[in-house]
Amino acid sequence: MPKPFDESPSFQGVVCPHCAKLMDAPLPSCPHCGGELPTGESFQLDSAPQLPRQRLRWLLRPQTILVAVLTVAVTLGLYGYIYVQQMSSDFYIMEGDRLAGQGDYAAAIRSYQMAAYLDPQNPQVNENLGWLEYRQAHDPEALKYFEKAIALEAGRATSLYGAGLAAYQTQNYQGAASYLEQAAALNAGLPNIHEYLGLAEYRLGKYEPAYEHLSAARASSPQSGTILYYLARLQILRGETYLAIENFTQAEKFGFDSGAVSLARGLAWMKAGEYLSARDDLQKAVTQLSGRKDAVLFLAKAYYLLGDYSAAQAQIASIQSNIPAHLQYEFLSMPGFIALRQGNLESAQNTFAQIANMMPDDADALNALGWTVFYSGNCAAARSNFEKAAVQTNGEPVFAYDSFFAPNETPQNGLSIACPAE
Repeated sequence: MPKPFDESPSFQGVVCPHCAKLMDAPLPSCPHCGGELPTGESFQLDSAPQLPRQRLRWLLRPQTILVAVLTVAVTLGLYGYIYVQQMSSDFYIMEGDRLAGQGDYAAAIRSYQMAAYLDPQNPQVNENLGWLEYRQAHDPEALKYFEKAIALEAGRATSLYGAGLAAYQTQNYQGAASYLEQAAALNAGLPNIHEYLGLAEYRLGKYEPAYEHLSAARASSPQSGTILYYLARLQILRGETYLAIENFTQAEKFGFDSGAVSLARGLAWMKAGEYLSARDDLQKAVTQLSGRKDAVLFLAKAYYLLGDYSAAQAQIASIQSNIPAHLQYEFLSMPGFIALRQGNLESAQNTFAQIANMMPDDADALNALGWTVFYSGNCAAARSNFEKAAVQTNGEPVFAYDSFFAPNETPQNGLSIACPAE
């Protein structure tokens, strides 16, 4: 081991006896106080201690210490930043949850948006934003957030479900059906998923799958007026008229719009040949659905089928413009049919001739003109129109109980009548 002090002095020094200050070398007089020194005397100063050699003393250099401190600070700062960012995101999520629970949606949205800014790869934040926007009927905004959540995590059933609901509300029925089908495959137990999937398919004209999904929805929600109403409309298409009428009544009982139910049920009664019941429901629909010209036209038709032509004419007279395209034929032809039933053949023929010119390929118009001409005594002209109408109907009768035509007034029956020889 090294000695604590070297045994040989590293230098000698002289101490002035007058001022006790150290001199570097023996001198005749003290350079500090000027006092004379005794001749031949010197004072030995103890040797200065010599420290042991420090092999790692570079670690104590200021530069080394500065570099080490900066390295540690940067490392801790980086990990601290990531940790604080994550903790901050979680804080804003929890704050958003709290605000949403209190019903302060605007503040909750701001909190979630801050969380999304701090943690842009978090799908849950975007899903939460989607639900808040959806609750406020901001459906396009909701759909964007749900779709972003799906982009971040493709298999999120609740985000797919939310996207389907939002898409349905924006009338994007194809998108709604696609999202809801995926959500149902992942979690068929999501609330109302079969209902909205069935409704989307109904809007797309996919009636069989719509019927299946709405039937499944009814099993879990037997008192849903919406499910019962649309299920009834599908049952009419399936020919289950009386079952549809029963479900319309149940839908109204459970709170579905009474005017819409009355209109749909009135048409169902008409298809069943129950014209009095149809008239009563359609009168109710006209009262409750102010401005609905289709309801007025259907009520006029019910009066016509009951033989109350004056009442039918009064209803037609109350709507003279902006008739929906799919009801144009019935609106235009009803005065002709009323004239035909009242024996005013000339007026009926003029009406049906105009309609046939407007719609030269319409089987109903051609058949109506054929029978009007036939009743007027022109069998040959009637036969020509019957032949054209039969071509359009592929030779099959197409007129049901709710038709303006009498049951025997089909093109086929007209063609079966032999014209008398001239």
